[in-house]
Amino acid sequence: MRTFAIVFGLIVPFAALFSAQKAGIDFPDTITVSGKTLALNGIGIREATIFKVDVYVAALYVPKKSKASQTLLEADGPKKIQMRFVRSVSKNDLTKAWKAGFENNCEKECERFTPALDNLNAMMTAVKDGQSMSFLFLKDKVEVSLDEKALGKIEGAGIDSQLLRLWIGNPPNSGLKEGLLGSE
Repeated sequence: MRTFAIVFGLIVPFAALFSAQKAGIDFPDTITVSGKTLALNGIGIREATIFKVDVYVAALYVPKKSKASQTLLEADGPKKIQMRFVRSVSKNDLTKAWKAGFENNCEKECERFTPALDNLNAMMTAVKDGQSMSFLFLKDKVEVSLDEKALGKIEGAGIDSQLLRLWIGNPPNSGLKEGLLGSE
């Protein structure tokens, strides 16, 4: 038993070196996507309402870390947003949030992204506390999953950076953006 306690005491501190935590949710420091290693850029919390109710904790994975959103938006290579919900959210609330995010972040040619937004909203479903949703950003394509099961793809020129702006552009709350950019 003493040996177990010693080994456990040595291993646990090192485990913390390979992951990061926010609001009690752990995210690994790196993930592999299509054979490429992505680093954890930061973790942020999405808050809603005037009462700042936590909705989800999100992690941003990128090929090369940066605290500048424009640098990340323009960077080549895959990127991934991994979200862990800390409360249940209806499909209606999710689709309203995506629509508001698009409206707050579209800089030009907004109408050309309308079909992509419609596609995203069509694949949404209500999520429960504890479920994970991910967005994998590839060149001109975004793959959406819920609990590691594919919900669908959104394709179109520039859709990857346009959708990523929902988190690191003009986000719904500053703590989310600051956390994902590693500034918090």
